[in-house]
Amino acid sequence: MAQAEGLRLYADPTWHSLLHYKPALLGGYVSLVDDPRFFSAPDGKFNPRHELAATLRAFFRPAGTNELEHPVCRFVARYTWLREKLTIDPAQLPVPECAKFNLVSYYLDVTHVTLVFPAAYMNGPASMFGHTLLVFDSREKNRLLAKSVSYAAKVNTSFGPLFAFAGMAGMYPGFYSIQPYYEKVEQYGDIGHRDVWEYNLDFSSNEVERMIGHAWELQNIWSRYFFFSENCAYNLYFLLEVARPELGLSDVHDWFVIPIDTVKAIDGRGLVTDVQYRPSQVTRIRHLAKQLDAPERALARRVARGQTNVADLAMTVPDPTNRAVVLELASEYIQYLYTEEKLAKARYSPMLMDTLRARSKLGALPVEANTIPPPPRPDHGHAPMRLSTGVGVREDDVFASLRGRIAYHALLDNDAGYEKGAEIQFLSTETRYDFERDYFRLQRLDVVHVESIAARDDFFAPGSWKFSAGAEQADRGEAGDRLVLQAQTGAGLAAESRGGALGYGWVEARGLAGPRLGDEDYAIGMGPAVGVMAMVGPRWKHLIEARATYYALGVEFWDIALTWGQDFSLTPNRSISMELSTVRRDAYEFQEAHVRVNLYF
Repeated sequence: MAQAEGLRLYADPTWHSLLHYKPALLGGYVSLVDDPRFFSAPDGKFNPRHELAATLRAFFRPAGTNELEHPVCRFVARYTWLREKLTIDPAQLPVPECAKFNLVSYYLDVTHVTLVFPAAYMNGPASMFGHTLLVFDSREKNRLLAKSVSYAAKVNTSFGPLFAFAGMAGMYPGFYSIQPYYEKVEQYGDIGHRDVWEYNLDFSSNEVERMIGHAWELQNIWSRYFFFSENCAYNLYFLLEVARPELGLSDVHDWFVIPIDTVKAIDGRGLVTDVQYRPSQVTRIRHLAKQLDAPERALARRVARGQTNVADLAMTVPDPTNRAVVLELASEYIQYLYTEEKLAKARYSPMLMDTLRARSKLGALPVEANTIPPPPRPDHGHAPMRLSTGVGVREDDVFASLRGRIAYHALLDNDAGYEKGAEIQFLSTETRYDFERDYFRLQRLDVVHVESIAARDDFFAPGSWKFSAGAEQADRGEAGDRLVLQAQTGAGLAAESRGGALGYGWVEARGLAGPRLGDEDYAIGMGPAVGVMAMVGPRWKHLIEARATYYALGVEFWDIALTWGQDFSLTPNRSISMELSTVRRDAYEFQEAHVRVNLYF
């Protein structure tokens, strides 16, 4: 004990990483772990010094009937580190080592570690920002059989707004879990419709062993899960820091951390040695479908639904190469229908076997059908925060503008590394200074703005939806400018052209509320909106949208607008954008042009 005090091990960065200690707001330290079973001292959550002394005493606790309950085995990583620092003689301990952990470690035979990023999926509330996990790879090189470690909230709802509120308030417990990686690939790639990116990391075998020991002692230990900060992204840092404390990843603890930040931070430390792309089943199906014409795609769909016998394909698709692609597509779609519970198991097995047998007789697929080109890496996309400055003109009035947002991606932002047709913005604001009238005003505040424009095709029929809430200026000419609260939601459909243009249509419902709105303090209306989003080359993006809303409840008026937005990316984190719009609200009509420079960070 005296030696530990003399060495001030309670202040060592490794000890702080092992216990997840961070400086407290009012001084001292606090562990981000909330489960009392993680500590040996009654005040161990707040006192690294007391926790170190109590942990050392606990190692000498008499052995019980269950080895796994003894602190030497419960806190493997702590024990290993302290034994090395203090040259503890294991023979003097009632439990000299954790035999069961050593056996598990031996059979895992881990040699290196991989960071895995399943990409974002808008139609799953827990998947909007993606996810991160670690995979412990063995010498056998079969990654699918390796073990994965991840941190996630234990939730009891899939209702988006409730999930978001509870997650932001820290109302869910978060747990580290260890699972076979193939289960995660199935969950994220096939069932979750999410492409997976694998980043091989540069850690030595000894460092990886320390990670495994820490993952072992974190099993079934809970912490409060915070959607924007102490989440799956941030909590993985501690596993990496236990292996190499000087990384200091968790020291950069912004109040807003998303999974891709983890990837960028780790890559920024020079830890990534190689990157692999694992397309989801949905991506594979869509890629195969692009190799066929419309009648052949329809034929593959009919085979997958049992409406066409595979034996008849030789007559309808005489070319064996095309027939191989049709059968490959049909087999993938059969598996998709089964995982989505749209195909009963009694039909699934014989249909899949018949299709695979016919497919096996036709040889390899052509290179273009068998090779899915990786999209831009998600960690190479623009940063989530944005600051914009610009100038504009409305009628004869010139104004300057300042826009900012905390996160994450807007429809006009470049899609490289992001999901096409998806928008998630939190705390997005615009402030304007009017030179003619010489005053500042808050033009718009979006507390949250989410849109999912998901294209439908021959094989998938997702819905498109949107939701936003905040405040905006409701200008109505002589009625004056006024800042009102607003909320809107909408649902619709979208389709993508062969050239990549995304067209969509909504039915929107909007509500406004404010004491200066008019004869009433509120207005509620609905109406249609249509739009087209397209890229001209890899950097120049266009978005044209027209909408018409009739407010029938409260203050009655028409609100009709046509907007054309453009964004040209100079670099991943620099762009210039322009918006032209014409708006008519009853008898009040105005046109506006606006140019901005956008900085992402």
